[in-house]
Amino acid sequence: MMRGTDLSYEIPAGWQHFRDGNRLVAHGENNEELIISGARIEGRGADDELALIKKRLFQNAVAAVNDAASHPQLIITAPLERDATNRGLNCWTLRAQTGAGDTLFMESIVTTDHGVTLITFEAPNTAESEKIYTGFICSIRPNTEEA
Repeated sequence: MMRGTDLSYEIPAGWQHFRDGNRLVAHGENNEELIISGARIEGRGADDELALIKKRLFQNAVAAVNDAASHPQLIITAPLERDATNRGLNCWTLRAQTGAGDTLFMESIVTTDHGVTLITFEAPNTAESEKIYTGFICSIRPNTEEA
């Protein structure tokens, strides 16, 4: 398990990974790429102020997902919607593929009490790639404050 600022998750076995600024980038054996980035709310404030900041972070993530999916070579196969793959998460996922159908593109937004994480996955459009992504989403656990 790897630990990010708000979430812990399991990178698929055999994948190479590295930090790129505030992002974690992982590459699989079949040209899969997984990118994880996030924003954490730091400091203290009134509950309504923190809720507003969290809402803005989520809106920014939604805009980023929709912007990436608007690439002319992509066809959205499932719009950004609530994803119940991991029932312990507040998660939304968009699915797309290239016009030729050979490349799968998925983006998820995960929210916690303390921030927002954006996950991008690009891979060959196969059942195995879907399984890898589903396994990754199912591996995600919110970090506890005590940990």
